Amino acid sequence: MFSSGGVSVALFWLLSFSFSVDGLSFLFFLIGTNQFERQTFEFMAQEFARRAHKVMTVKPILVPEEPRLVKPILHMVNEKVLKDVLPRRLSEPLALVAQNVPWGEETDAENALRVPYWAAHNHSCGKMLNSNLMEVMARDDFDLAILYVGNPCLMGLVHSVGLPFVLFDLEGITEETLVASGAPWNLPELALDGNAFSIFRAFSRRLSRSLSLLSESFAQSAVPWLAQLFSKRFRHLDGPIDALFASDFEINRKFRGKFPKVAELRRMARLFLVNSDPFLEAPSSAFPNNLLPVGGVHIDSIRPLFSPWNFSMEANGKGVILCSFGTQMDTGTMPTEFVRSLLDTFALLSDYRIFWRISPKLSLPAGLSPSQIDGLSERMPHLNITSFFPQNELLAHHRTRLLITNGGAHSLMEAIHWGVPLLGIPLYGSNRRNLEKVEQRGIGILLGKDEAANAHSLLRAIRRVLNCPKIGRRAREFGRSVRLRPSSAFDRSLHALETVARLRPSDGAVLRSSLRSHPLALLFFQSLPFDVSVMLFLCLMALAALVIKSVFKLAALCYRIAAFFAVAAAVPFQSLKKAPGAILNRSIWRRNKLNEGGEAKKEQ
Repeated sequence: MFSSGGVSVALFWLLSFSFSVDGLSFLFFLIGTNQFERQTFEFMAQEFARRAHKVMTVKPILVPEEPRLVKPILHMVNEKVLKDVLPRRLSEPLALVAQNVPWGEETDAENALRVPYWAAHNHSCGKMLNSNLMEVMARDDFDLAILYVGNPCLMGLVHSVGLPFVLFDLEGITEETLVASGAPWNLPELALDGNAFSIFRAFSRRLSRSLSLLSESFAQSAVPWLAQLFSKRFRHLDGPIDALFASDFEINRKFRGKFPKVAELRRMARLFLVNSDPFLEAPSSAFPNNLLPVGGVHIDSIRPLFSPWNFSMEANGKGVILCSFGTQMDTGTMPTEFVRSLLDTFALLSDYRIFWRISPKLSLPAGLSPSQIDGLSERMPHLNITSFFPQNELLAHHRTRLLITNGGAHSLMEAIHWGVPLLGIPLYGSNRRNLEKVEQRGIGILLGKDEAANAHSLLRAIRRVLNCPKIGRRAREFGRSVRLRPSSAFDRSLHALETVARLRPSDGAVLRSSLRSHPLALLFFQSLPFDVSVMLFLCLMALAALVIKSVFKLAALCYRIAAFFAVAAAVPFQSLKKAPGAILNRSIWRRNKLNEGGEAKKEQ
């Protein structure tokens, strides 16, 4: 018989052996701007470590972190921090994105949002290439790397050490992921409800989305000049990253000058995770086997609400309204007319308890001072302005009636999970496209920034969502369907990543060929719907007719110029200077006479 000490030792070795057999090693690359942007990856890394996996996170600091008395530390996770990867001239524009982008013009918002990140990724890539990061990755022998899809430098780093990787699209299903995965194009639905304006707006969205996907297809093509012509991202990010890896001596020596381009590296991903839900996408959307929607992967089990939240939720009779424009947006730069519109609207909703979350930096909206905030608490006791509230727990409460949001993917997934209707006011990035899907699914309303700056329009939209039983019923049905699934989004992502990590390196090519929905060469023929194909065909035909007509006109002009100079060579210069038009007409008359004389000789 075994003694108690022997049993303990045997149990210890048994558990150690089981962990060594089942445990895998994962590498997470975090986004180095702020804690809110890397929240999802940190949550996944922590949960993977709790399941006996070896986990390491790499955090390149792009924006200097604010000093804190208590810094969050991931338990059982090896954290590697790369400091000073950006100079101040590149880190300051990143820090100012939240101030300048949300309230600018929508046409320039995309460029103002992306360009600072592209410049930061380019510079930080050179720093990481010259660090000991690749030596650490090769020494620790990881099974799989989980990368953010927006930084192509990370794909080159892990591929240079032979590490398989998975791409995670945190913004939803963007064009970059859709084209790289080979998935059919999920275009906005064309609702034929008899309203001509609605049909025209839906078709314009489909056409705009198709043109964006065509441009992205050219950007990921094997033709550099075509990608440079159609894609600004290729000119500012993909192209410079390609040149950076092509000029690295160690990589050239290892790969003999045949290191793959960024477009090819994207297609080497073993799996694509997207922060979206099948309920949010169009019913006709088809997801290939290598694209897995895991929207809500960050949603943890709800915790009990403590004071003052538990008392506030029960304070008003009709329910609770949450207002949050995301953790990235700086409310200190919010326009005054927008602030007045919100306050005037909230003042008329005294039957509801309203929580308005401002930016984490405690920057008050424009035109509001601390004394005015105190006055608001007396004038509107049902309004709470705070820099933090437990959004997931508040959305899970049965008295929550509405979420006013800018359309961030995390907030959308939480609202869908708990069945809360939405009022979306898109501010920047891919938020408008996400909120258009919400409106098409009938679980919310989209309101533009200009309309939201009008208190009458904002109040009408809020009352429409609150008083429409169809919107509330559909939102609750969606939430119930999501919660009744046999597995959560995190469980699905965990199972998929463990399966991919256990594959041998030699299985990578076979896996990619079996998971892809169709070859990239057939993308245009199999993905374009009929209506968009007809419209693009008509546009191409009109363009071809215009080009042909211009060529004929140019040829006629060249012929007249050549005839003019041919006559000018045989006429004195003074006569040419006096009447060039008459000389040209005279040359035509002389040519006709010569032709008549030649025909007369032939008849004789």
